[in-house]
Amino acid sequence: MSSERRHTTRLSGPFWLALVVLACSCRDASVGCSPSLTCSLRPSRFKPAEAPDAGPAPCGSTREGCKAVQVAAGGEHSCAVAKAGELYCWGSNAEGQRGDAILRWGVGMSSDLDATSARDASIRTDGGVDPSRFVLAGQRITKVAIGRAHTCTLDDEGLVQCWGRNQEGQVDGLASAAVQIPALVAVDVATDISAGELHSCAVTKAGVECWGNARFGQSGRAVQDTGLPPGLVPETAGAVEVAAGVRHTCARFEDGHVACWGELIDTTSGAPVVMVDPTTVPGIDDATAIAAGAGQTCAIRKTGEVVCWGENESGQLGDGTRMPSATPVTVTGIQHALHVAVGGGTKDGMLVGHSCIVDTDFFVNCWGRNAEGQLGVGIAPDSLRPQLVLSPPGQTDPQYLDSIVNIAAGAFHTCAVDGGGPVRCWGDDMFDQLGSRDRDVIPGRATRVGRFGR
Repeated sequence: MSSERRHTTRLSGPFWLALVVLACSCRDASVGCSPSLTCSLRPSRFKPAEAPDAGPAPCGSTREGCKAVQVAAGGEHSCAVAKAGELYCWGSNAEGQRGDAILRWGVGMSSDLDATSARDASIRTDGGVDPSRFVLAGQRITKVAIGRAHTCTLDDEGLVQCWGRNQEGQVDGLASAAVQIPALVAVDVATDISAGELHSCAVTKAGVECWGNARFGQSGRAVQDTGLPPGLVPETAGAVEVAAGVRHTCARFEDGHVACWGELIDTTSGAPVVMVDPTTVPGIDDATAIAAGAGQTCAIRKTGEVVCWGENESGQLGDGTRMPSATPVTVTGIQHALHVAVGGGTKDGMLVGHSCIVDTDFFVNCWGRNAEGQLGVGIAPDSLRPQLVLSPPGQTDPQYLDSIVNIAAGAFHTCAVDGGGPVRCWGDDMFDQLGSRDRDVIPGRATRVGRFGR
């Protein structure tokens, strides 16, 4: 948690006495920061709160090593959640999205380190440079989501915090300069989060709440050049998953149907159209997972098949064409998908993207744009159909990347978590978002991120 929420407020003198009198309206009460002054019932009156949980030890301090369980890829940086709930980020930090300003190395160290110290702390004892960063000590992160230049996390208590670029309000709903320290987002207890290019969303008991860029209606409720504060998107009660893309957002519901809002494809003309209100996607009533990217959305069905719809300039729908589709089309050759990831961004004013899945044999298939090597098949043209991702250079058996349990697609790169804990990334590495230790990145081939695994 943030330092505000983790530390008990210490008060003395006349103000303390006044507070005691005020609190006596409660039979038993104590006062703490959560994150503002509140009154809560407790068995013993004004008993100091117990020492806060120090959280997990630094990653890699156990014999198991540093095992990642979830990875996220953004515009110019990447992050991963380790098994114990730690968060690591690497890549660009131009707008504070990597989290160096909140760097903490281990239990009991509460002072922040400046940028110079952060760089020094990243030097490994063997002389190499580890590009990843340990942030948010004292919390157990369950999910991380990344936009173009901002980062959001969900912890085991359902709290959402964001930091990084905030010009569109994607961090806290209040458009401002970059936010260096995690901001606690004013949403109810969340069960899922997602970060679009310039907006963010969370699933709460009431439905989907979004904040940030509203130029294309992707934050719901309105279309406007300025960002929106956190607010409930109408008709999203019962949502269990949210997927935020570049200009649109989709939600998956308990009964398996999917609804989207923002810039979508018109069913009549086939051209982009802005729709603020959630629109039910036709032909899907059994979705088990969804992902949104650069104009395209993909869903896994109960059968294991994958369907995609939306923009298709790069072949990111995987149906063998470049034709956009307002209705779901079946991805060629995918019959047993476990996980789906969708990415992409804007090039020359057009939305370009790629999509990937992990199948039941834990192999990875990707399709769509490949100008930056984000498909993991080496230097090759865009692919209109799924292709198996190649294993890292030097590995001849197996020929393809396997044992993958989690995957994420960024703007122009892709990352995946191996079942043993390592993280592998491929694609654009202009900002070191692939996290390679040796820096000898082979274009379009998977490379191992420093620190993770044994």
